[in-house]
Amino acid sequence: MAPPIAPERQYIHDRCDGKSYGKDAPKPALPCCWVPPCVKYCPTCLETNCICSVWGRCGVFKEKQTKGRTSIRTTFMSVGMCTNLIGMALTIVACFAISNDYNILTSTSWSEGTITSVNISDSFQTIHIDTGLRGVAIDQGNSLGSLEEADAVTSFDRFCDELEDGLGRYMDPDECDSCEESSKTYRSSIITTVVLYLPSIFTNWTRQFVNYDVNCQKFFGTIVAAISLFLAVYSMLGYKNDCWDGFYNGDVYYFASN
Repeated sequence: MAPPIAPERQYIHDRCDGKSYGKDAPKPALPCCWVPPCVKYCPTCLETNCICSVWGRCGVFKEKQTKGRTSIRTTFMSVGMCTNLIGMALTIVACFAISNDYNILTSTSWSEGTITSVNISDSFQTIHIDTGLRGVAIDQGNSLGSLEEADAVTSFDRFCDELEDGLGRYMDPDECDSCEESSKTYRSSIITTVVLYLPSIFTNWTRQFVNYDVNCQKFFGTIVAAISLFLAVYSMLGYKNDCWDGFYNGDVYYFASN
C-alpha cells in the first residue's frame, strides 16, 4: 500500500498525473508537457526548496490576480513558445553548416566573404568563400592548385596541407589549424543548443495552464534558457575569434610564381 500523500503536496501529484482540478479541467494535451514525475517523488528537493519557492513568487502578476489574468498569461507563454520554436528552427538550419557538401554549405554558412588577390603584375583574382563548421566552400577553388573543381570545399583538417597550394593567399599561415582545433567544440555547442530548446518549449506550453504551473518549471526553465543562450553566443563569438578572423581582410598582395 502506497504511503498517504500530505495534503500540502497533493497538488504536485495531481499536476504530475494530469489530474489537477479534475480530469475535465484544461490541461496540456501531451503527457510530456505535464510536470515531470521526478517532482512528485522528490518534492522537497525539486519544488518546495527555498530557491524554487522564492523564484516562483517572482513575477508580474501575484497569485491572487492569476485567475483574472489567465488570457494575458496564456498570451505571454504562447509568445515565448513561438519564440523558442523559431529559435530552434534557425539553430537547426545553422547545424547544416556541419556538412561539407558545397551546395548545403554555401546556403547555410556561418560567414562569407570575398578575397581579392593581387599579384605583382597587377592581375586580380576574386575568390568568394563560405565558412561552415567543418570546412570552407571556395568559389573558383581550382586556384588552390590541388583542387581540380571550380567550386570545391576544403575541410578544416586540410588547411595546413593546402597552404603551399594557394590557401596561404587567403589566410594567415600561423592560423591554419585554428579552425580544426576549435570546430569540434562549436559543433557540440550548437547541437546541445538545439536539444535544450525542447525543455524550454515544453515548459512554455505547460505554464500556459495555471493549474499545471509549478515553481520548479519556472526555475529550471529560466536556467535552461540561459544555458541555451550562452551556448549559442559562445559558439558564434568563439567561431569568429578562433576561425573566421584567421582569414585575411581586404586586398592581399603576393608574388606570382612562374
